[in-house]
Amino acid sequence: MKTESARFTLDDTHLNVGSHAYRLSSIGSVEVKSSSVNHYAAKVLFFALSAVTIVWLLCPDGYAQLFSPLAFLCGAVFSHCVFGRHSLRIKMLRLDNLASHWITISSGNSDEACESLQTQAEQISRLIAGNKEKTRLARLSIA
Repeated sequence: MKTESARFTLDDTHLNVGSHAYRLSSIGSVEVKSSSVNHYAAKVLFFALSAVTIVWLLCPDGYAQLFSPLAFLCGAVFSHCVFGRHSLRIKMLRLDNLASHWITISSGNSDEACESLQTQAEQISRLIAGNKEKTRLARLSIA
């Protein structure tokens, strides 16, 4: 079975995201995480203020006052384009099986994107469930 998305390709053994390939046996779980409006607004505000700070550090004298509003707007737009409100994340199991970490493989801002991410998460979860006996944790619990 092979599933393709705009951002990743899924086959029976691997999840390919761009140039990265993740073995399904190393994926512990899949989730779609939605940030609250307050969290998302704080993230946008942080990047907008970071852009203004850089302008104040680099621009001489009165030019900083002139370019600060533009830098604030550019920082906010950049943050909105790069960081989505909804993200599809996979939980990767480490080699020692004592810890894990989350990797975001896709994100979006709209409700339609959230529904699409939910569908993709279900597809990945089905393949992971089919590969449960092949995972490192399953081999450790059998031994």
